[in-house]
Amino acid sequence: MVMRTLFSRSISSLIPRRPLSKQILANDPTSDILEKLCYFKKTSSGMFHLLPLGIRTTDKFTQIVHDRLRTNNDASYLSLSSISPKQLWQATNRWDNSELFKLKDSKKNDFCLVATCEEDITELMKTFITSYKDMPILAYQVGKKYRDELRPRSGLLRAREFIMMDAYSFAKNDLEASKMFQDVNKTFYEIFQELKIPVVRAWADSGDIGGDQSIEYHMPLMTGESTIFTCDNDKCNHVATDEKAVSYPKEEGSFTGDVDVKYGLSEDHSTLICYYFPKGRQLNWNLAKVSVDSDVDSKLREVSNEEIIEIFQNENEDMMFTKILRVMDTRINSRSNFPDFPLRSYLKNNFGQIDNVSIVNAVDDELCGQCGTGHLHSQKSIEVAHTFNLDTKYSKPLQLKFMNQKNNSDCLVKMGCYGIGITRVIASIAEFTRDSHGLRWPSSISPYYASIVTAPKKPSKGSEASSIDNSNYEEIVGMFKKDIKWANNIISDFNNTASMGTNISLSHSMGIPMTIIVGNKSWPKVEIEVRGKKWNTADRLSEWEHKYPKLKDKYDWKVIKANPMDAFQEKHIVSHQHVVDVANLLLLDL
Repeated sequence: MVMRTLFSRSISSLIPRRPLSKQILANDPTSDILEKLCYFKKTSSGMFHLLPLGIRTTDKFTQIVHDRLRTNNDASYLSLSSISPKQLWQATNRWDNSELFKLKDSKKNDFCLVATCEEDITELMKTFITSYKDMPILAYQVGKKYRDELRPRSGLLRAREFIMMDAYSFAKNDLEASKMFQDVNKTFYEIFQELKIPVVRAWADSGDIGGDQSIEYHMPLMTGESTIFTCDNDKCNHVATDEKAVSYPKEEGSFTGDVDVKYGLSEDHSTLICYYFPKGRQLNWNLAKVSVDSDVDSKLREVSNEEIIEIFQNENEDMMFTKILRVMDTRINSRSNFPDFPLRSYLKNNFGQIDNVSIVNAVDDELCGQCGTGHLHSQKSIEVAHTFNLDTKYSKPLQLKFMNQKNNSDCLVKMGCYGIGITRVIASIAEFTRDSHGLRWPSSISPYYASIVTAPKKPSKGSEASSIDNSNYEEIVGMFKKDIKWANNIISDFNNTASMGTNISLSHSMGIPMTIIVGNKSWPKVEIEVRGKKWNTADRLSEWEHKYPKLKDKYDWKVIKANPMDAFQEKHIVSHQHVVDVANLLLLDL
């Protein structure tokens, strides 16, 4: 029954046949709306089939990525295997990652479905990189990745299977690696500009991927699950994720209330590290790690204080000679109410202390840790892309080396990796642009630029012939199909038994930027309803508004502004002979 109501008898078309109800569009999650509008079909939690509309949208986005990477960065396109052998991941100490889908072949060899491809691309490049003359190289692919998310949610936003563009750079020294990192990030920014959506670049933590530089791209959105902080100092404007943002109180040492503590151990477990911070604040593990000189055992991040003390005592039999390092958040002072120290046997001479460091998550209106004068302001967002300057994190364990100009063949390649979540971006844009009437795609990734609708064919009594002349409709469809830009970007095969109003509403709910309405009574005039959101026109006239005074008489062109409650922004009534010309102008801002 569901298939019969959603699809035409020709199942190959796989497009919705009716618009969604106002109640669904107002209340349902965006992931459900995308599914009901036949962009994708969920098969199980975090898994999905892409349908024709979804494929058209992802293909358009992917083509933008292809064009920019090849033009700007001379990147090489490849396709790596989706299955990776265990030994590569063991070499980089990532095989124990709980998010990997793991499998065995018939010979009991272990493999995983790739969640990311640093190991495989590094191993592959041993074939092509032997000399400094072979670099720099940027290689990329677009394909499916797999991650065993414990709590997949929001449809395509956090899935177990997703489409991703991942690129990898290879350089002979730090200077070349840094330039490649900057160049690819510039390309990423241009990609999102072409999509016309607002994206913010934020300094981020490298996490398990590694490296010393990391930038995330975020789409500001109230429903987002990430948080970014921006400095309001115009000379700073520093942006960072909540994992990376450093903030300071307006007055150091002003907190005199209860103090909380989190224990950690040095990498060799010889030193107990005591992080003290105001009770009620959240310890920032990344800031806590960099506050001390020694390496910190990151595996203990989620381990309780009691378990850490037990590990420390069991591995250090003579407690009188063990080292203890106290790290004091800059907000507390000696008058603050500290918790009892858990060890009974220790020497005070073995204590060290680090003062005036910020080790808690930033909060609104605290001072920016970058400039020290601006105030931080938070906003919710969705992460849509991430870049890393990896240094030798993967080339060292996998022995990717080259011969330099001094004939030293033991030089390690400097690497970078760069990812854009293709399906995640699509889902984020749908979330960002939806309204009470449905989706509103930017024209750059909309499955179609425009729909063309007319009155349905109604057979006369005793005859199967249409009582309505559709030659006008066919003429307009033919005009658009003759134009190279429009030929594959119009949809005209809606349900031919539904009313014109039903098909117009369907087009609006699908998010198609324009609906071209061909009515027999209004002919030779044609109506264009602009559904799409206008981008970057807040401080300037639309492209059509510039040209309208000179062209309105020539095109017999009239504009009707829509009611704010309508699904469309405005309606353009134009001579059918110039409908393609006007549609081209309108498209420039959509």
